Amino acid sequence: MAIEKEIQSLELDFEDSYELYGQSVLKEIVGAVKNDQEIVKIEVSSAIFIYREYIETKYVTVDVIPFHQVRRCAALLKDEE
Repeated sequence: MAIEKEIQSLELDFEDSYELYGQSVLKEIVGAVKNDQEIVKIEVSSAIFIYREYIETKYVTVDVIPFHQVRRCAALLKDEE
């Protein structure tokens, strides 16, 4: 049985041939705003999903990162209160 917890932040170190947004290391924090987009959710299941919401339009986009492109992954989980 899988344990489900919310991810607060995520750091990915990609394999040599892969980059996302021109970066070989990606650091994302839920609630952070970059390029008029807010990180609203990070999910790890069949791949790594990073949900971004445009501030003005509330339009949500999703980055899907396959595991075989990731060399190292570190996540900070949200404490349940």
